[in-house]
Amino acid sequence: MNIKPLAIVAICVTMAACSNNSTVPNRIELPGTIDNEAFAANVESISVMNLQMDDDLALTQQPHITITDNYIYLLDNPINMGQSRLRLMCFDKQTGEKLSARSIEGRGPQEVVSVPFINTLNIGDTIGVHSMSDVKFYDSNCRFVGKLDNLEKIQIGMEDRIIRLKNGKFILSKPFNRDDHYLQLLDESFNVVSKHFETIPYNNSGMDYRINNDTIRFVFSPVNQIFSFYGDTEQITELVVPNLITPEIYQNSMAEYNPLRPIQDGYDGLFQFWGESGRFLLLTYYVDKQWYKSVLDKYANKAISFHLENLNKDDIETADIFNALISYPYFSDGKYLYTASKIGELAKKLEGHDDVLDDRLKKTQAEYRAYLERNAEYIKGLEPDERDAATVLLKIKLKD
Repeated sequence: MNIKPLAIVAICVTMAACSNNSTVPNRIELPGTIDNEAFAANVESISVMNLQMDDDLALTQQPHITITDNYIYLLDNPINMGQSRLRLMCFDKQTGEKLSARSIEGRGPQEVVSVPFINTLNIGDTIGVHSMSDVKFYDSNCRFVGKLDNLEKIQIGMEDRIIRLKNGKFILSKPFNRDDHYLQLLDESFNVVSKHFETIPYNNSGMDYRINNDTIRFVFSPVNQIFSFYGDTEQITELVVPNLITPEIYQNSMAEYNPLRPIQDGYDGLFQFWGESGRFLLLTYYVDKQWYKSVLDKYANKAISFHLENLNKDDIETADIFNALISYPYFSDGKYLYTASKIGELAKKLEGHDDVLDDRLKKTQAEYRAYLERNAEYIKGLEPDERDAATVLLKIKLKD
């Protein structure tokens, strides 16, 4: 095992947001090591989502995914593939059968405008697509069933984000280049209940947020903090790295259209929050000219750091494959993490390494092969470059 010294970040959260009433400090600095094996030991399973593919489904690498009690919705943003359509698809959650698909691109009463940032939120078993200045809802047949009214009441802008919590209330987030408060809690009628995180320093890097039940957490790349909001409670948690990049340095680099230039001169940071399971928080960060991933055990208050290993080397181990498969979890529902992998990349990670696959990865490999068999006709009709780039969705279960 290749163990490298590294000053890792350690973060902490209000345990009220983690089904526990105890509280840990807001700032912890822990020296540590890259411990790939410890991370792999906390992975219970990585399952291939055996969705039924056909010609209507040419997914981008990172489709928007929303999971309800009974359905999986995928919203494929065609901007990433040079397409002209915005496609919505619905699958049966248990069987993976495709139930419906349709283009919702357009300016009609049942359509949305394709923009780079599209949020999805679900109410019951319907999906709401937030694009531009409204939120429109579709059912499992991809039929338009209504929209959120009164959005003009809160003057929502194209860069604003509205999030529905399970308790029925809404969170409205606004970018920092405005004078309004960044986070607002709204009731069911969009009346402002409270305003939060009014003292966050200005930057225009945007917000990377994740929701776990009724907890919302978000980070800003040049700010070394995780902001958590649960109920009516704010929590700010510091992230500790050796040579933290400052917002001023970050802004100067953005002005030069080369955000990594100052990082290469010895600055660390650029935090990105992936999501969380019931026990773990996941994030990425930059230290000593390398990107690292870190997993925080919320119960043990312990951080594990790991990074993507080179799968071409001779001494590849099981832990390396786990790290490679969890390259970028972009959705979590409080129990599972979901990520995407291209067929060509997934084959490289799972095939040809039988001697180091443990029982968990052998099961993943078998599910992957079943996925290829199920979708053989669809895959056969793709061009070689399209086939390698076609997206496979993975569901990751971390230990509780």
